[in-house]
Amino acid sequence: MTGLRIGILVRALGGGGAERTARAWAEGLARRGHDVTVLTYEDPSPGAAVPGVTRFQRTAAGARERWTALPGWVRDVTRERRLDVVVGVMDFANLVVLAAVARRTGGEPRPAVVLTEHNVLSVLTRAEGAAGTGKRALARALYRRADAVVGCSHAVATDLAVRYGVPADRLHVLLEPIARVTPPRARPAQAGRPLRIAFAGRLVAQKRPERVLAVLRELGARGVSASAVFIGDGDQRARLEREAASAGLDVAFPGWVDDWQPLAAGCDCLLLPSDVEGLGMVLVEAAGMGLPSVAPSPALGVADAVVPGLTGILSLSTAPRDLADAVLEAVDLPRDPALAAGWLRRFDPDHGARLLERVLTAAVERAPRAPRADPAPGADPAPGADRAARRG
Repeated sequence: MTGLRIGILVRALGGGGAERTARAWAEGLARRGHDVTVLTYEDPSPGAAVPGVTRFQRTAAGARERWTALPGWVRDVTRERRLDVVVGVMDFANLVVLAAVARRTGGEPRPAVVLTEHNVLSVLTRAEGAAGTGKRALARALYRRADAVVGCSHAVATDLAVRYGVPADRLHVLLEPIARVTPPRARPAQAGRPLRIAFAGRLVAQKRPERVLAVLRELGARGVSASAVFIGDGDQRARLEREAASAGLDVAFPGWVDDWQPLAAGCDCLLLPSDVEGLGMVLVEAAGMGLPSVAPSPALGVADAVVPGLTGILSLSTAPRDLADAVLEAVDLPRDPALAAGWLRRFDPDHGARLLERVLTAAVERAPRAPRADPAPGADPAPGADRAARRG
């Protein structure tokens, strides 16, 4: 089946890995001849237009309005655009899509529903308190009703199957695409030169950035001179700056940039010491520039983002000694991205769009579909005066 009318509900088109993935999917599906509509529910960022993709924006004021108003808005857009399939991106958007279009009303045919998860839902929602408890309960009750569910790694898919009862015949693993960039090559390791470790990502509790400082102290205790650069920002930054200064560690904080690889080109290793990752895209991006990486085995999702012994090392645990051992092992790995070229092709945006197209086609064939009539000539493509559609 070709020429599907596809809707994608996502928080925004930038600012996080899942949002960048949604943008790449939208672009790739549009290039493949599909009519793609993206619905976002936070303030649009500058330059957020996507070539060939229709954009709808509605900003909901506060959590209450999000839960009460967004499902009706998504339902209206779905009807106006005669969508064949609606895709949710992350837990909240998934639940909104289910509330909006998963059930027929009065015998009305409905579009297919495809949910995508980019984190281990059972773990990350624990930090949300009562809201997280509510999301998990709704997901347990509703996710299995979707026509297809996508996890960004095998760890995420396992959580969806075990905790949320998603049937195996509707569950898929699609690795997140990385942007096509040609960053500067990482410098080769040199004996006797101080090691330089990069961290790239949000400086938040989930990422456990303080472990980078612990690794620097562990290496120092072994007589290994090392420094670090934190390419990122977040609520942990001030604490990390104080801790690094107090310990006399050589650490730089240039802030976050989307094109982070040039800032890491002078480094010997990327360290992502999180407790949990849906995938850990920076690990794949590091491999693409020939920079070895280290992540802890207990983070689970990272196993799809590292080829141990080739692109990086999975440490035995999150303990500083084990992370330091992995860093010292990683810096001796070969630094030629061509060695992992076949593996890296799994993350190519066009490859990802082709696989997602197959998932969407199967979901549409499984579900009753809305009529494929075009909207009436002259009809407002954005239902409601407060909803704006933009075509990039």
